[in-house]
Amino acid sequence: MEIKTKYNIGQHIWVIYEDRGTVQLFDTIITSIDIDKEGLAYYVKEGWDFPEEQVIPYEDTNKLVAMIKDTMNTIHEREEKENGI
Repeated sequence: MEIKTKYNIGQHIWVIYEDRGTVQLFDTIITSIDIDKEGLAYYVKEGWDFPEEQVIPYEDTNKLVAMIKDTMNTIHEREEKENGI
């Protein structure tokens, strides 16, 4: 059985996600890849699992900046709705 993934073990990546209204960002190396029941790849580092949509290749700074902006816009839009703005 062959499993194809977008990223590889040993690849340097950025991980970006939202936590309590802030953008969280760090770089890491993929140490393993797990496949869940639905066949989706998750990249694991020191006990942390990240879905592919939160992973960006380390060299792709354009995509990194775009993802930061998109995540911040999502946070701002949600805060505006919550505050009735």
